[in-house]
Amino acid sequence: MKDIVIIGCGDFGREVNWIINRINNVRKEWNILGFVDDNEKYIGKTVDGLKVIGNIEKLNEIGEVYTICAICNSKARKSIIKKVSEYENVSFATLVDPTCICHETATIGEGTIMCCNTMININTKIGNHVAMVDRSAVGHDTTIGDYSVLLVGAVIAGNSQIGECCEIGMGVNMIQNKKIGDNVIVGAGACVVKDLPDNCTAVGVPAKVIKYN
Repeated sequence: MKDIVIIGCGDFGREVNWIINRINNVRKEWNILGFVDDNEKYIGKTVDGLKVIGNIEKLNEIGEVYTICAICNSKARKSIIKKVSEYENVSFATLVDPTCICHETATIGEGTIMCCNTMININTKIGNHVAMVDRSAVGHDTTIGDYSVLLVGAVIAGNSQIGECCEIGMGVNMIQNKKIGDNVIVGAGACVVKDLPDNCTAVGVPAKVIKYN
């Protein structure tokens, strides 16, 4: 079994702990050493049976180890992962829940998390360090950029493109052949029917840009 530490002991970190245990129930793959978190108030505490063993820099002190970033804020994910990538002893795990449906032609990048009942279709490319949360789905020939997060129930239709560091809210629907740029936030329940530019926040049905980030 491979040693793994979860970055972030918040709600998504607890879910990732559950996913790792679900994977281990199918095949014994991971030995969970605990959480790391830069919030000092959590260090030394126990969360869902796992100890918070230190801040993120602790990863650089514990020998050869795998890690996974369980932070849903996409910009924070990118910043943390860039920092941890400098630690020569650390590798990034890719976690796929046993209930995930993945076509054989799809690809999943390093450090990505596929949660319960997610689906990726034919010729789909999921980038590095992406998080697809429960029941999110991506249609055929679609690309999801690095560090992006699809929250619960987000559905992306075929031949679509989502850029880097995007946050796609709960229950978002995106019709086919559309593009979302980099660093875009799409609010919960929105329906994307037109392309969205870089660095914006969009909400509503149909989704409209309300500000630039």
